[in-house]
Amino acid sequence: MLDRSNAAAYATWKDKISTLRAQIPKPIERINVEVHEPAEPLLLNEQSRVAEEICDIVSYVFYDGELIVAEKWAADAEWRAERRAQFVPGIGTDRIHLEKCPAEGDLKQTQYGIGTRYKSAEYIGQLVPSLAGQVGEEKVFVLTPYRAQRGLIKNFLRNAGQAKVPVSTVHRAQGSKYHTVYFRSTDRDWREIAGASCRRASIDQRR
Repeated sequence: MLDRSNAAAYATWKDKISTLRAQIPKPIERINVEVHEPAEPLLLNEQSRVAEEICDIVSYVFYDGELIVAEKWAADAEWRAERRAQFVPGIGTDRIHLEKCPAEGDLKQTQYGIGTRYKSAEYIGQLVPSLAGQVGEEKVFVLTPYRAQRGLIKNFLRNAGQAKVPVSTVHRAQGSKYHTVYFRSTDRDWREIAGASCRRASIDQRR
């Protein structure tokens, strides 16, 4: 506690306190913000991650056909070489390939959960070794919409000696980047892709 009997000391402390109070920012009472709405929405319609064939699928499903490969990269020989699709038996060198599963899925409870399609997982177990042999296990990625199907696919891959190939759900894989992606779609996804593409549809997308 400051002893006011010492007038000089009290005056000095009083001046210091006044100075400190002056340095404290005053509360903001009002902020005026002027927002200018653009005349038209800005669409970012160029990408440089995937090859043209795969870009076409994404473009027609999600971008009304507006998404394209950036001109600079489309003409770059090294960029195109990095995205070259190696020959795989039964697929060839197509970057987009459709393999429709001949059997319906099963919604019964299994050791992996609910929502599995045995024939689809079996096909992946047969196909992935060829893909991994061409580009390497670390460059192959398997996507599926359901956790139960992920467990079933992992089991087939382990039996095929491809346990290092990652298998993930679509939500968890956002932002990932791989050379070759196998996408196990739902029937609804398949119909949307097929309807938008017109030329080709795919549950097996290869970059």
